[in-house]
Order: sequence, then C-alpha cells, then structure tokens
Amino acid sequence: MNVYPIELIAQYAPLMFVAGLTEGNQAPQSPSSSSPTNSNKTHSPIESPQLMSEGSSLSGKSDDPFESLIARLRAILVRRRKDTVWDTERDGSFQAILVKKNILIPPPKVQPTFLRRYGTPLVPNYGDTHSPLSPLTPSSPLYPDGLISPVWIRKHVELIPSVFMLFLRLSEMPTMALSLEGRQEAEQEARKRDAELVMEILQRKKSTSERGIKLIIVLLTSRRMLEDLSLDARLSFIRRQSSLDARQSLFVLTPVSDSELLDFVKNLQSVVYGAAKNYYAAHSARVQRKRRIQPRANANEDLREIGWIMRYEYKLALFAEFRMEVELARKHYEDCWLALEEMFGSTAILPPRTKRWVEAKLTADCVAFKLCKLYLYTDECSMAMSVFNRHIHKISALARGWGIGDETFEFWGWRARQYQLLAELLELALQAGFKIPPTRTPTAAALGAASNTVGCVDETKGRLGFSTGLNPANVLQHPGYYYYAAAKCTLQRYERFLTILKQETARPGPISHSPVMTNEKRLKHRAMAIELYVKAYELFDKFRIGLGQTSTPRSGSLKNWPACIEENNERASLPDDLVTILKKSPLPSPESSPLTVDLPESSPLFNCNAVFWRSDVSIGEPAPFQVFIASPSDLSLSSLPITSLRIYFGEAHSHIIVSHTAKAQSSDDVKRVNVGHALLDEGMELNAEATLRWKMGQTQVFAGTVSSMVPKILKVSKVVFALKEGDWTIEIPIAVHPGPDSTFKPRLALAPPRWLSSLSGQPAKFISIYRTNSYITNVHSKLHGDLHQEQLSSASMQEQHTIQTTTTNNDEQEPKPIRNAPLQPSDDESKSSFKSRYQSRIFYFILSPAYQDISQRFDIAN
Repeated sequence: MNVYPIELIAQYAPLMFVAGLTEGNQAPQSPSSSSPTNSNKTHSPIESPQLMSEGSSLSGKSDDPFESLIARLRAILVRRRKDTVWDTERDGSFQAILVKKNILIPPPKVQPTFLRRYGTPLVPNYGDTHSPLSPLTPSSPLYPDGLISPVWIRKHVELIPSVFMLFLRLSEMPTMALSLEGRQEAEQEARKRDAELVMEILQRKKSTSERGIKLIIVLLTSRRMLEDLSLDARLSFIRRQSSLDARQSLFVLTPVSDSELLDFVKNLQSVVYGAAKNYYAAHSARVQRKRRIQPRANANEDLREIGWIMRYEYKLALFAEFRMEVELARKHYEDCWLALEEMFGSTAILPPRTKRWVEAKLTADCVAFKLCKLYLYTDECSMAMSVFNRHIHKISALARGWGIGDETFEFWGWRARQYQLLAELLELALQAGFKIPPTRTPTAAALGAASNTVGCVDETKGRLGFSTGLNPANVLQHPGYYYYAAAKCTLQRYERFLTILKQETARPGPISHSPVMTNEKRLKHRAMAIELYVKAYELFDKFRIGLGQTSTPRSGSLKNWPACIEENNERASLPDDLVTILKKSPLPSPESSPLTVDLPESSPLFNCNAVFWRSDVSIGEPAPFQVFIASPSDLSLSSLPITSLRIYFGEAHSHIIVSHTAKAQSSDDVKRVNVGHALLDEGMELNAEATLRWKMGQTQVFAGTVSSMVPKILKVSKVVFALKEGDWTIEIPIAVHPGPDSTFKPRLALAPPRWLSSLSGQPAKFISIYRTNSYITNVHSKLHGDLHQEQLSSASMQEQHTIQTTTTNNDEQEPKPIRNAPLQPSDDESKSSFKSRYQSRIFYFILSPAYQDISQRFDIAN
C-alpha cells in the first residue's frame, strides 16, 4: 500500500481536536501571576495541529490524580491511527488529534460583495476568491486541469475538525476552614477564575462557530466539588456567559476508574457524533450547491465539464464516508469512476503519459480500492470482486491505446500492484475479524443461467451494472491467491523488461534514458517475486484446512518457487497442473452434472473461426463449411484430456459431435479433418472422429457440408469442448463469431477469412474470402415455375419492337420477380439525352400462387 498516498486509501472518520491535555495538569493561574514570557508563548500563532507523542505531556510519576486522569484520557482518545485502512469501529468513532489550546483553525473564505445583501450572505461559505487548491487558482498545484490533490484530503483529516473538545480545570475552594472574610475572598477569586474560563471559551468559540464546528467543554474537577453547593451556580454562570448550548456542550469529569472513564468517553463521543455528521452533511450540501451555481463559464477549457463532475462526485463520496453512509459513498464513488472512465476515453482530455494522466490513473486505482472495501464492509464479496475485475479489464483495455499494453513492463507492474493491494486489504480485514464466505460449487443450471449476465454494464442507467452471478472470477479467495497473482505478474514484468533491455542494448532509443526505464533498472524483480511467493505459500498453507475441498491452484509451483523464478516457465505447466488438480479433487456429489466454465470476459483456450464457401444455397443443397480451431503459439494444450467437441449451428439441437480417437498426433502446423455431411433438422446430429490434441500453435480445420430443408441463416455459433479426467466432466464453450458488443477478446489476432484449399506440400494453401459475413450462409427457397419469351429476331431503326414474356408460378408462395430490360446506347451522340434516359428499364410485377400465368407486353423503340 506504500505505492499509493495514504490519504487516498485510508478509512475516514470524523476529525476531533482535543485540547487541554498537552499543557500539563495544573489549575489555571490568574493573569497577574503569569510571567510575560509564558504569556507570549501561550498565544503564539500555530498553523497546523501539533501532534503530541504519548509521553510528551507528563514526565515522571506523580501522586496527583489529575495526571493519571489526563494520561488515561489521551490513551483512550487517540487510540485510532490516522492511517487506518480497515476500520473495525466504523460507526461512532472519531479520529482524535491532540492539539494545544491556542491552535489556529484556518478561517473560512470571505463573502464576495456581489453575494451580500444588506450585510447578510446569500450563499454561505462561498468566497470571492477560489480555494488555494482549486484548479482555477494559478498558484494551485492543480492548476489548470488537476483533479484531486491529497493536500485537499489532508485538510479535512488533519487541519479542520468537526468537533473541538476543550479540557479545562475548574478552580476549587480551599479545604481548610475559613472565616467569613476569607470565604468571601475565596468566592471572589473563584468568580475571577470562572470569568477567565469564560473568556478562554469565548475566544475558542469564535473560531469554531465561523466554520460550524461543534465545541465541547469538559471541566476537570475533584469529587469533593461535586458535593459543593455552589457548583451548579458556577456551571450555569459559565454556560450562560459563554453562550454554550443548554445541553451537550458542557461536561464535568472527575478522576474515576478505567472502566468508568472508558464509558464516559464512549458516551461523550456518541453525544457529539450526530453534530459531526451534521457538519459533514453541511459540507455535502455546499458541494451540491456549488455544483449547481458555479458557472461553467468560469471553468477553464483545460478541465472539461466531466472533470468538474468527477471532482464533485469524489468530494461527495468523501463526505459521505466521513458520515459512514456506505451506500451513498458507494454511489458517488461509482459515479466518480465512471467519470474517470469517460475522461480516459478521450486523449484530448487526458493525453497519455502526462502529469494529469498519471494523477487520474492513480485516482482511478484508489477509487476502485475504496469501492471494494465498502462492499466488503457489508459482506458483499461478489460485488467487491466484480468491481475489482471491472477495473482490471477496463484499464487493461485502455492501456493498449496508451502504448503500455501487455507487451510492456509498465502494464504488468501496474497489474501486480492491483493484486497486491487487494491481498493486503484482505489481510487487514481478516486480522480485524472479517470472514471469507465458503466456496460452494454451483450447479450446471445455475452456471448456465449466470453465464450471460456476469460483469455486464447497464448503459440505460448510466451506472455500473454489476451482476452477482456465479462467475468464478467474482468468488472472493483468501489473500494468498492474490499474492500469487501479483507474483506471476511480477515475473511477466521482469520478462518484458529483459526483452526491452535487450532491444535497447542492440539499438538504443528514446526509452533507454527515460525515467521509467531508469527506475526499472533499480528494481530487484526476482526478490520482489520471491517475497510475494513466500506470502502466498504461507497463506495457502494457513487456509488449506479451512477451505476444505478447495485445492490450491498451482500448489506445485508454490512449493518450488525458486526454480520457477529461475526458469520462468510456469505458463507451460498450466495444463498439467489442471489435470493434477482434477485427479486429486473429489466431486462435491456423485450425481453432479458436468461443470460448465463459461467466461465471456476472459481469453479462451482456443481461437475459433468459421467460413462458408458460398453466401447462399437452396433448400436441401449442401453448403460447404470449414471451422478453424487454433491453439496458442506460446502454450501447449496437448495434455488436456479433451474427449469430444460439439460444433453448434445456431440452435442447441443442431450440432456436429467430434469424438476423440487415440491416434498418432500430426506434427503439421495445419491439419484437416473431414466430418462429412449433416442435415440440420430438429433432433438430428452428426458424429465424427478425430485426434483432439493440439500442439503449440497448431490449427485443425474441421471441414464438411450442411444442409437444411427450411429457409434459414446458417452460422457456426459456438464450439463446446468436453474434458473428462477422473470423476470430473468439464465443458468449455467458446464463441466462434461474437457480436459487436461482446467483451470477447481473442488470445491471438484472428486471420482474415480464408478457405483451406490444399495440404499437399508445406505450407498449406489458402484462398482468401473477400465476402462480407463469410461466416454465414443463407438457405433460400427455389422458385417452381416457367418463363417463356417471344420476340422478333431483328427490327429496323425507329420501328416498334414487341417482346412477349409469359411467366408461370407453380409454387405455393407469392414471389415478387423483377424484369430487367437493358438497352444498348445509341451511336448518335446528338441523342445523348435519349440514350441516358432509356438505357434500361425495370418492370415489377407480382405472381399469384396456384398455377396462374401472367403475360407481359413490352413495347420498346430505339
């Protein structure tokens, strides 16, 4: 988490200043008894809160009960760390900071003259000048197009509190017996000191009331004073003269036990928590109001309207998080993420590799992190993982356009940080008592129903439409799983770095001396990967018993991580690891249906393509087709136990089944398999055999013909691979030609449509298909009828020429034929208008069914 500013990922809580616990425990002195030096020191200006260490207020031990009381108060009030990421006491807790009594709170901005009316402000808290952190202020670090600065967040978590708690010592009368004159002098001295308290409270109240900060006064006194008859009168005098609220503003505390003191602090915080929420609610109202009234004309052209929307949504989310309104904070964070997504889509708004682009990218990562955490707070684990996967997929897709795709070390470094950040968040949550829900194996029917709704985007609502479907990617795992993913990405990062370093060594370029490359050279990639592998292995070992039948993916690699790092070849062993897991893992129940693994957002195992030789055929006429299935060029899938594959032609009942046969595997790069002819009628299927094993980069072409007895559009919709190992049966559907809105991204770039013509000799010969939509063919009806035409063999110039055409319809349908009569142009150039007008004529007519003849007479003169 050290990569990101703590202000952007920490859990916010209402800020409370606690004063009066850092200057000692002595009773207040009268002004005449104070030295000038101490007086000057006390009222010296301070620009920021002075954070006090636990041992800075009291030195040494003392029998004074107030020293012990102050020390225990400090320990209780400041027990929450300001860099807390996962907060176990989210509702009712404060972020307390110990400050001096004379701390200066930044004043609010001055009201502009055009917003005043007879001295009464029309718009509260709206200054005539912009904030020093506004993108509209030339001296601001965000000028002219910045988004959100950690300094602005630090202002609300360190500099401006919602509650100011001031501890003061109430003077006491002498315990010895006094004469009447002595008692009067003591009462006069008490009133004098009470007046000094009033002046100190009024001075502090002036600064807090300007910003709407709740002021709480706690008077420390002894138990003996509780029995003093003058106590109520003194408290009423202090409250009345200080203009404090009648309730919930003035409290009295005496030295008590630890349990009683803890109860007092809890009750005190619960009393003022509502005022703190109102304070941040007023901030939200101010942001909403400013969003409506701030003229867009004042905004410069660098920060577009979508940039201002993003800023307002982030501020609203932050203030909602201060109030711990989880659902409202999630809503504003989601809107903020969507605004950032829109900004990333335009290079005019956020040019890649600029300062603002880096800022926006970092903010998007932290917003996604916040969303995941807020969903985990309410135990919505699938939603948290849906947000995380959505962010990973979207930024990965955008990275290609930014020039930092998966072929660069920057891409894999960013991806490793995301997985590591999620793993560290889960570790903190587990330490605080969070429970990862158990993983249950879904039924095949549930998987089929959820396959089309996982990770979708609801464009009609303009929001993230996350689904709680049974996508395995949305199942929350233990932190070791994500540490392992971060280690894998780190190895990919190292591999890309070595490739680029080798290229730059052979031919130096601009990147050789860039800051990114210089920083990358300093990193110890192997040590980073080893550290992540160690954490992953320890957590896998810790959660092995608790997860029951859930096997650790890549357990062999985790035990041998040093060799994995040296050889860097884990990808090649993925199929073998899958087979090992299936052999060792029992079925959840003996009657389990085949497990369907449908991941539309992930890269498929194979690339599938299909092509028809002809664009249309008649009913019953065979339509030649070829289905190309290619394996990745960097991964051998020959060890996968594929028992069969099914080629679907649109409907679920129209398919060809190709079963595996144990024959010698061909070493050719392209292999042809003839599957025969299939009649695609309801309930009919074709069975064929082939060696369903692919070596690295091999392509198998399944060729055959299909026909249909009804008019339709034939299209190869998908190919379903069936794997069987032990008691497990797994089906993996792969789309052949997804729609334009699909999230399917092929592992390899699909080749242009082509037809395998010959395998004689190497390489194989292909014929390019330039037809649009070559993966479909149209089955149409053949017209049953007759056409007879009579005309003269020749005619003279300017003579009317008669053509008699007789068309007979013997079909039961009503076709709409078209008669096209082209005319040759005239040789006389002076009659060009005649030529262009009568170059061709098209006649439309309708033939009724049931054996009716229609004769057409065309009189044509030229």
